[in-house]
Amino acid sequence: MADHTNCRGNTNRSRQGPASPKTTSLFIETRIEQAMELVKSHLVHAVREEMDCMRDTIVQLKMRVSQLEQENAALRSSVNNSQPRRYSAISWCT
Repeated sequence: MADHTNCRGNTNRSRQGPASPKTTSLFIETRIEQAMELVKSHLVHAVREEMDCMRDTIVQLKMRVSQLEQENAALRSSVNNSQPRRYSAISWCT
């Protein structure tokens, strides 16, 4: 007899009869392993992309911190001795 394909794309082989449970189980296990490997590779790729993005953000933030520290140092050095008395409530952190 001929092969018949159902709406899901599966082929029913009417001449051969049903597949053995061992063959079906092996097929299912193989398909699960393949799917898991595909998921793993997608996750690894996504994590690497996210890590690259985070590295770039860290570099930018470090540069911004450095700029702010330089600006802070310049502002502190420009303050004369009489001005800190007016701002005595502010704690000067380094």
